[in-house]
Amino acid sequence: MKKIFISITILSILIFSSLGCVTKQMWDKRRPGYSNNPYTDTIISFYINKNSSQIAFIGEKYHYILNDHRQEFSQLMEVKDFLNLSQKNLKIHTQTFEKRPQLHTHIDVKFDKNSVTKKQISWLRSHKFTPVLLPPKEGDLVRFNAHPTDDEILAYSREFNLEGKRYFANSKVNNKLQKLNRPLTLKIDESVQDREPTALEEAVKVPLKISATPFTLAADAVMLLGFTFVSFL
Repeated sequence: MKKIFISITILSILIFSSLGCVTKQMWDKRRPGYSNNPYTDTIISFYINKNSSQIAFIGEKYHYILNDHRQEFSQLMEVKDFLNLSQKNLKIHTQTFEKRPQLHTHIDVKFDKNSVTKKQISWLRSHKFTPVLLPPKEGDLVRFNAHPTDDEILAYSREFNLEGKRYFANSKVNNKLQKLNRPLTLKIDESVQDREPTALEEAVKVPLKISATPFTLAADAVMLLGFTFVSFL
């Protein structure tokens, strides 16, 4: 009976461990049978829709619409002027599959300690930004420090993980949209299947193909569907 209990326990651990890896494997560009084929896109505009909790990066090739369900990235944009947010504070990493609309995006936002005031630091800490510590000096012991001193802090950082979709851009729509002062170059890691897909895999892809942008022109004006332009770059 004891052996049976141990076997069941081990099996349960293995099952739950494998479940926890599903998301990681889904977006791992090094997964077996796939290779990474990165491309770049020039982001010319940025929009937020508070009603639908979405943000949109408008690229020359694609429009990237991401879900910000908790509106935490949108909250950051609301105080962009207070924080003096700019391109140098952002590091964006996006992953997708070949010819698929689905996206997984990491937006790493970092503020150098010497570039922020006490009021700004207070806001960052209250919105889940964590201190980035200086690397230990040679010979020093590496230890966990829950309450680092100001001299030990290098920056304040937070990562936003957003899911969404990409859509084919429309050049006529892009020409009518408000533009960022400085375009942002976005690198997208696109996983490409190394072998020819099976008939079943092709059938599954059909409803998952990339669609045209939901932003359209009407009477020479862009229908933005509740999105508002944000000039933070």
